[in-house]
Amino acid sequence: MNILMISTDKVLVGVDQLGDVIERHRAYGEQPGVERLDIVVFSLKGSKGAELSSHVFTHPTNSVSKLLYLTDAIKMADHLYTERNYDVVVTQDPFLTGLVGAHMKRKHGSKLLAHFHGDFFDNPLWKKESKLNAIFLKFANSIVTQADGLRVVSQGIADKIVKHGIPAERIRVIPTPVEVTKFQQAKPELVAQFRRDYKIPDAKIIINAGRNDPAKDFGTLMATMSKVCQSYAGKVHLLQIGAGLDAGKILQDVQAPAGNFSVTATGRLSYDAMVLAYHAADVYVSSSKHESLGKVLIEANAAGLPVVATATTGSKEIIEPGFNGYLVPVGDAAALAEKTVHLLQNPELTRVMGERGRALVAERFDGRKNTQLVVQFWRDLTKQS
Repeated sequence: MNILMISTDKVLVGVDQLGDVIERHRAYGEQPGVERLDIVVFSLKGSKGAELSSHVFTHPTNSVSKLLYLTDAIKMADHLYTERNYDVVVTQDPFLTGLVGAHMKRKHGSKLLAHFHGDFFDNPLWKKESKLNAIFLKFANSIVTQADGLRVVSQGIADKIVKHGIPAERIRVIPTPVEVTKFQQAKPELVAQFRRDYKIPDAKIIINAGRNDPAKDFGTLMATMSKVCQSYAGKVHLLQIGAGLDAGKILQDVQAPAGNFSVTATGRLSYDAMVLAYHAADVYVSSSKHESLGKVLIEANAAGLPVVATATTGSKEIIEPGFNGYLVPVGDAAALAEKTVHLLQNPELTRVMGERGRALVAERFDGRKNTQLVVQFWRDLTKQS
């Protein structure tokens, strides 16, 4: 089985080597029946292709402009078809990569599998974030009708696609593979060193991880921290990872009694450092406006942290209220703060919820199982007449 994947993930071509992206794609190539996985990656000049394994190869478009990603990816994919035929074309999204996949399906007859990693349909918050999103939504409406299969990361997204008239049998819910076992344990001495390296004081640690994106709603997060500091008598430290926010500005924005609040704000951290960060913390808080799944929530639960999150499509797949965390309305800083303070004031409840979360995500989001399910979807599509 030969698979052609169209991706926007530049980690695959040597840009920003963080996270588990490389390992995940190598794992696809190791599954029985996968002879070759070629991945065309939207990228600018200077990117390098790589042999990730004996079965997995990456091919950057090396475009001189982002405006040429689409045409350059089509040229690259057509070139690859001169060397071999592909059974399935897999696209990372139903937008530009989806258009490339649809072209390959029409021209070469391969099956088309489009991934939905985002919550796009019936989501006015996402549509408002960019004027381009209205155009992307038109692309998505077209791709879902052309695709032979649609892989979504949560049942909520699947339900929305079905409402758009797509037969449920063409859709499979397969969450992004997460190696939950890697997050379950951390050596105490390494966690202590992490705290020293990032000057994290002796305080209750609230952690949040996410890129600097409107969907993460950091305004609500800061309002939440203000309310937490006003309600909780002890010292509180915010550890924000991934967005590269200005720690000084956060200190100014968060209204807290003198000496009760401190902050560490970083850019993205390595995979190993993220494990230590979770284990250094007490509670994970997510203020997102919308999430398709919420991989960081799975990671935090795997590390034994309870999660307080806004009730997005994705968080509702992971959090069982009162069991492994709490869900509150989107944008409700007061509710986020109330549940967070409740956990900070009840360490035994925090521990129990964290342990429940560890067991829950190990059962539902096992990375090896979900990798196998993704590849099984490829096999099933190749069998269709």
